[in-house]
Amino acid sequence: MKPDRTRIAAALKQPGFDNWQSPLIASQPHRPARRPIHLPGIGRVGAVMLLLYQSAESTQTRIVLTRRQPHLNHHAGQISFPGGSQDRDETPVETALRETSEEIGVDIEQIEILGRLNSVYIPPSDFTIHPVVGWYSEKNDFYISELEVAEIISVPLEELLAPLALQSGPIVDGPVGIDVSYYLVSGYQVWGATAFVLHEFLERIRAAD
Repeated sequence: MKPDRTRIAAALKQPGFDNWQSPLIASQPHRPARRPIHLPGIGRVGAVMLLLYQSAESTQTRIVLTRRQPHLNHHAGQISFPGGSQDRDETPVETALRETSEEIGVDIEQIEILGRLNSVYIPPSDFTIHPVVGWYSEKNDFYISELEVAEIISVPLEELLAPLALQSGPIVDGPVGIDVSYYLVSGYQVWGATAFVLHEFLERIRAAD
């Protein structure tokens, strides 16, 4: 069966994934799964949107990724989900919706929230992100914010579920001297927190089969 909205929504509700952490994190011993308690302050908090849709031309489910502008202070040029810092009094869902609208121009009234994934800590920016999964039902017009987004990358979900989608090796402009797990998407390496979020989402889909 193809991973459509109904199947994905059911996969996100299945038991066994509470506090689940991607084994990809454990494979990098230098990277803590959670924010270390000895760090001062409370760290930065944000949310990202794993946005799914079906193109007007087919019933193929796709995931929206963005390539960040190279001039940004954090994670410049990397592949990520739409998202950003949480404003005061916002919930993670509200943050993810707002940032997604700002970055790729979607109508948030047309996004159905299917569920949430486990949080991921990003050591270089001292950032804990809360992933939200949404289904976009509007016609698939995206309008990027050129201040933050250099490119939108639309990836078929079935391509990411393929056995050879996850690879391992050195990362361009990434950690030096170590091999890292990544997804190869449209010629780009999707690694770090984005890969961890993707991995949990894909494992939920596989477990529901």
